[in-house]
Amino acid sequence: MNIITIDCGASFLKGALFKDTRLVKKTQQTAPAVNTNDLRAPTQINRLIKAVRSMFRELAHGHSEVVLGISNEMHGFILTDEEGTPYTDYVSWQKEFGKFPLAGKDGITALQMLADEKYCQDIKKTGMPLRSGLPNVNLLYLRYNFNWAKNKKMLRFFTLGDFIIFALSGKVSCCHPSNAAATGLMNLDTGAWNETLVSLTAGSQIQFPDICVTGISFDFEGIHVYALPAIGDQQASLLGAGLKDKNEISFNLGTGAQVSCLIDDLKYSPSYQIRPYFGNKYIKTIPHLPSGRALNVYFRFIKEVVAKFSPEIDDNVIWQWILESVKTSKVSAMKCDLSFFDNPLTDKTKGGIEDIGEYDFNVGNLFGTVFRQMVDNFMKAARIIMPDDCNPKKIVFSGGIARKISFIRNEILKNFDADIESSMGKDETFYGLAQYAKEQG
Repeated sequence: MNIITIDCGASFLKGALFKDTRLVKKTQQTAPAVNTNDLRAPTQINRLIKAVRSMFRELAHGHSEVVLGISNEMHGFILTDEEGTPYTDYVSWQKEFGKFPLAGKDGITALQMLADEKYCQDIKKTGMPLRSGLPNVNLLYLRYNFNWAKNKKMLRFFTLGDFIIFALSGKVSCCHPSNAAATGLMNLDTGAWNETLVSLTAGSQIQFPDICVTGISFDFEGIHVYALPAIGDQQASLLGAGLKDKNEISFNLGTGAQVSCLIDDLKYSPSYQIRPYFGNKYIKTIPHLPSGRALNVYFRFIKEVVAKFSPEIDDNVIWQWILESVKTSKVSAMKCDLSFFDNPLTDKTKGGIEDIGEYDFNVGNLFGTVFRQMVDNFMKAARIIMPDDCNPKKIVFSGGIARKISFIRNEILKNFDADIESSMGKDETFYGLAQYAKEQG
């Protein structure tokens, strides 16, 4: 079986070709920049689709038949007209419209409207406690501030991976439960869209796809393709990293970080999220923990200083210097706050550095302090999702930050029994997608 996997992340677009579960080829491009101007101009999504087409051609070259598995960053969507022409650009989780007032609602925000007590049970059963960048919140903002009702035309709702499949095939695919749940508009109890929340946020002029796991077949430039419904990148990554039992805990550390474990039954809480997984299981997870995105705030400062004197220096060289410096760093009273954006552990959106000693402020101590604060955050999340009487048997590490920075992995391991088993994933999203495609295709 020839399997093509494509992962659409916030930072990179990555693709791979598998022969069954053997990785044959990989390719990667930088993801198109987020549209910070007119959301009605689909600049980001058009560039992304162009890049996906190019990547798919490269990986499918020489093959007459392939299975396609796509994963995408979750909590994003696109609205199109009935023919599939974008009505909006891609609306990612980074578009936190929930903070802004709704047009004609006397200063009320989308977050405030959805937080009304009459919707609390509906929100609870989505498994997604309210956040300002969730699709249910952003969609409600757009309903009032884009006012599509005046156009009197039907629109379509796509998650990112679903729209990519549509752009390649011209067909509307199913929406996988992992992507549907990530919108905050699905009822986990029923496995269907929550009619109350859909009506509130979208009105009656948006068509939503069916939620299911059935793929579609189509021909692309002479290649027969069977495309499975796109899945969430977290689920793909954890599947590829080997998370499979309830007594395991996952630290998925990438652009953002999630700490997760598996459960069989729905146990709702405002302290964590519940997301569909494979094999009739669910993920209990705390996402949006400060990780690579927050770390880059400090890295950019160091790079700016270095580049002033050595403009051509490579990022990898700077990182090597930082990681070597951390090895000889000392634990001091210095503190680094990583709350540069909404996160589940603080109510702040500004970071900071405190309690700097006269001779403490050097690269090794700074990043050593940042890494330890990241670990403290990850362990706070771990203690929330795993009860005190639960003794995990295995730690599953995945994500670029976990791979690159062994210091962080080692600091996490110090919080568990010395003989606990641990694993470090490699290309885990690709392998998760290949496993998903092989089992479903």
